[in-house]
Amino acid sequence: MFTSFVQHECWPWSYCKPKGGFWELATHGKVMKEWYAFTRKCPERGIGYTPVALLLPFSHGQANWGSFSHGYTPWETVWGFLPYERADYMIDGFMYTIVPFHPNLNKELGRLCNSPYGDIYDVLLPNPPSGTIPLRTLNNYKVACLLGNLNIDKPLAKRLMEYVKEGGTLLLNVKQVNKHFPVSFLGAKPSSKVYSVEGKVKSLINNEKITLSDNYEYKYEQIEINGAKPILVDSKNNVLACVNRYGKGNLILTTVDYLIPKTTNIGFVCREEENPFISFLLRQFTEEALPLEVKGDIEYGLNKLKDGWLIYLINNKGIYKLPRKPQRLNPEETAKVEIVLKDIKSKEITELREDKKLSLNKERNSFFIEVGPGDIKVVKIKL
Repeated sequence: MFTSFVQHECWPWSYCKPKGGFWELATHGKVMKEWYAFTRKCPERGIGYTPVALLLPFSHGQANWGSFSHGYTPWETVWGFLPYERADYMIDGFMYTIVPFHPNLNKELGRLCNSPYGDIYDVLLPNPPSGTIPLRTLNNYKVACLLGNLNIDKPLAKRLMEYVKEGGTLLLNVKQVNKHFPVSFLGAKPSSKVYSVEGKVKSLINNEKITLSDNYEYKYEQIEINGAKPILVDSKNNVLACVNRYGKGNLILTTVDYLIPKTTNIGFVCREEENPFISFLLRQFTEEALPLEVKGDIEYGLNKLKDGWLIYLINNKGIYKLPRKPQRLNPEETAKVEIVLKDIKSKEITELREDKKLSLNKERNSFFIEVGPGDIKVVKIKL
């Protein structure tokens, strides 16, 4: 999705520099001028394609961060006053898995990050004071993930069940289940009995093995299956996630406590280490919700056009810049990306910034493209 405008905090110094009593464009200003010209000539932007909704509590708040000079110790409070709870760390676990946290300030300062999950998420507040989120809003999304400690009252529970019944997929954690969700919707009955996850975890969808770190313990609540189909189990076949068909859609119930480990150092884990259960789920959502597959170390997103798709590719690696020092590019970190079109039948593929036609590998129904360090490519896939 193209940004309509960019406003820098350091305006005008990031764009201009003094010269002989006058001003001229700085290097950054020249790049922004080129980008602006490109957005003007681009015939159609389309509509951003974000098929996954992250449903957060209205009063979720975010952590206020302490100084980076203090060893990255976060000041973990909601709204600057309330201490974090486990449910809040679940939100962080999802956010920092989608957009990984990179604290290496010796190399790069505040950069964006490449991610295999794409820019395909919207944050929604399903329980604002104005009333329960409309069904027509939820129906814009193929998948909705309930995150954090949501106050799921009877109207909201009813709305979520309507969403699933009409074809949506809802992710629900056992810690978020209450009396407003019937067993017929969950496909299982929680027992309130809590145990430790044992050994390696296996996906019953694709036999993928998930190895948990020996440093962290995960707890799950035992459930009694009542119509649902297990999709994730540990080495002793304890159910860690199951899916229940409800109407035209699916309810995914996870039993691991907020999908995060039990540890006193949980903030560090959620932000700087892999969250295996969250990563597994996001991989499934990305694979099933997108009309194509992006293979490569890259940031990407899609816009839907009347006659096809736009896909942007941003390589956030290989560019090193600190304040008051010139940037340095590492060509060895050029991203080599394959776009697999799945069932898309394309008539023409064009990289728009260079106005360059790309060839399609008909056998794989895919095309390749390279994105240099710090560079951006925008590709139109015409149907």
